[in-house]
Amino acid sequence: MPSSFSASAMARRCKLPMSSCTRFTSKPSRNKPPTAQPRIRRTSGTISVMNDELQQQLDSLARDECYRVDAVLKNGQLERTERVFFVGQNGSEQGPYIRKYFDCEAGLGGAYRRILDAQRQGARFLHLPRIFDCYSVGEQDAVVMECVPGKTLADVVYERDPSIELAKRLFPEVCDAVCELHERFDPPLIHRDIKPSNFMVEGNAVFVIDLGIARTFDADATTDTKHFGTRAYAPPEQFGYGQTDERSDVYALGMLLFYLLCEETPEVNHIAQVLATHNVPSVLRDVVLQAVSFDPADRFQSVKALARAFDSSIAVVQQSSDAIACGDPYDVGIDISCKSVEACVVPHEEPISAASQGGMPAPVKTKSSVKVNMRKLFSRVPYWLGFSWDVLLIILVVLLAVICVNSIFNTSGDTALLPIPARAVTFAFTWLLFISPMPLLFDPRPVYRVLPRVRRRSYRAHIIAAVVLFAVGFMGVALVGNLVLPYYK
Repeated sequence: MPSSFSASAMARRCKLPMSSCTRFTSKPSRNKPPTAQPRIRRTSGTISVMNDELQQQLDSLARDECYRVDAVLKNGQLERTERVFFVGQNGSEQGPYIRKYFDCEAGLGGAYRRILDAQRQGARFLHLPRIFDCYSVGEQDAVVMECVPGKTLADVVYERDPSIELAKRLFPEVCDAVCELHERFDPPLIHRDIKPSNFMVEGNAVFVIDLGIARTFDADATTDTKHFGTRAYAPPEQFGYGQTDERSDVYALGMLLFYLLCEETPEVNHIAQVLATHNVPSVLRDVVLQAVSFDPADRFQSVKALARAFDSSIAVVQQSSDAIACGDPYDVGIDISCKSVEACVVPHEEPISAASQGGMPAPVKTKSSVKVNMRKLFSRVPYWLGFSWDVLLIILVVLLAVICVNSIFNTSGDTALLPIPARAVTFAFTWLLFISPMPLLFDPRPVYRVLPRVRRRSYRAHIIAAVVLFAVGFMGVALVGNLVLPYYK
């Protein structure tokens, strides 16, 4: 917050005693966020410390009311996320920041306090956002933190397509980010909500965000007291089968690696099949399958062990084919036998899989080197322009529907000879024929942003949808014109 924001100005803005705002006059440092100090006053020549609940509540209100909400990013039953700006005395703003509110009774947000305490003690983190303040307001806990720039990992995969090269570049950074939670805190912090939308990518840097349901590992506990998480990425123990630990995040990282290679929402019963369908080399498949084992004892026992296995498997893939280092591995036929499976075994752990010792090459499917990648084309278009384009397409589709409905009751020529039900069928097929190009022209980014649970489809699926619409419309109109219409003439 700006240094020009004086204590008296804050008192006037928040309508509080000036003494309750004095600790906000200094500019927050990157390494030392403002700390709460007890209020001291003289009463009858003695000094008394006021730390009662009323004073704390007034102090919290003073902090809370000095931010302008720019946008609400998430609004759930137990958590609310806002993008805010700090407003100074002269109306100038500083930011943006991210402010989160958590229901006090839900037990969420505790990880932010631990990170704040560590940062105040001089700790530096490469992959975690800076935490500026943690406080309570009524029945809610609040945290103000750095607004991390960049794109989510999900958006990066969507724009650049899943590939081994993309996984090679980003997955080690993701592992390093989670390692900071596990190794820089004692006891470790377990994230429990690892998924593509909870990592921000800026250049080659990766930041882990949304630590709302992260918890501190308790060696004496048998299960988690609160069961949260995203079902597609959360391990079985996160839903009551045991206590979550570092291996729980290993499971989620395995699912995340699967997403980097296939860009599909993981379904644990179909992981191996989907990996084979996407022609992922067997040595990489083994890494994913071991990471997502049902029993935590069968997984990699740490994130570092997973990262080492991944690096070893990438080395085997690169040794098997120089083509991977020069282009998209999914566009080149690759013979991965992993005959030197010892290179993929993590020290002090079980081998990744005995299946890869058989010397059988992974399934090979050679694709054309000419690859139509409309998703990359869309990624170059500003989001607002893509959204506006989609709105225009929707208006056009609705307008065509109105015209077809009107034509049912107001038509001429041979079509007028048909009864109304036959006309309705005819113009329905005509409408399908007219809108058949829409799947090719539609920018799906707004849909995925508004409905993140919607499964992302490749552009090939859009082509198939357009062909199906055209075929159905054309055949319907042809059948009506050749079979139905002559009957009424």
